[in-house]
Amino acid sequence: MGGIFSSPSPPPPPPVSEEETRRSQQLDAEEKRERKTIASRRKSRRGRSARLLMSVVRAAPEVTGQAQQMATKLGGTRNPRG
Repeated sequence: MGGIFSSPSPPPPPPVSEEETRRSQQLDAEEKRERKTIASRRKSRRGRSARLLMSVVRAAPEVTGQAQQMATKLGGTRNPRG
């Protein structure tokens, strides 16, 4: 009785040629490579700000010895409150 109310099974998919299979595998591999390069670019962009903040160029004037030079100029301190 179960066969009366059940839907018929779909026909099997048509056979795929080896050439189509190879092409699809190549496309998948290329997409994967592109996603990987995009992800690596994003990762490098994310880390740039932290590297710049910790670099010598952005070091505090007290550390580099430039505090005297900044104190002689107008507006020598960035935050006068402290």
